[in-house]
Order: sequence, then structure tokens, then C-alpha cells
Amino acid sequence: MTKILTFKASPDLATRLSARSAETGLSRSEVIRSALEFYFQHQEGRAANPGRLALVCEYSQLILEVWLAQNAPERREELVSAARGRIEKFHGG
Repeated sequence: MTKILTFKASPDLATRLSARSAETGLSRSEVIRSALEFYFQHQEGRAANPGRLALVCEYSQLILEVWLAQNAPERREELVSAARGRIEKFHGG
């Protein structure tokens, strides 16, 4: 059973909510539910930890840099360029 909730939001927050709703095609209620779900998962330790993700990414990059330097230094720029292309393609720059 759903329960109707009412809350106040700043004009900026309301504008951002409406914009996100329009961008995604989700209702404002769906955007709010998704944001609350993410918030509670984060608070309960079930969401992705940005600090841990950054550490894993940096560690992986360091290992790749060392491996490339030792095994395929001539391909470094080619691979970096390909990675940048994938960032643009899959993550919007």
C-alpha cells in the first residue's frame, strides 16, 4: 500500500526535480522515490562507496601503467586514446 507524503522544497530543488523528470521521462514521484532509495542504501552501507571506487580505479590504473611500461610501451598512447573514446561514448565525456 502506498502512502502519500508532502514536503517543501526550495525553488532550485523543485526546478532540478522537474528537469530530471523531463530528462528521464520519469514522474517527479518516481525521481523522488529513486533518490530516497539511493539515500537510504547509502546510509545503510549498501550503496557504492565513492572513496572505495576511486581507490580501486587508481590501483587498477597504476597496475596497468606498470604493465604497459614493461610489456607494451609503444601501445600506451593508442590505449589511452581508446579509453578516452570509451569515456566519451559511454559516459558523456
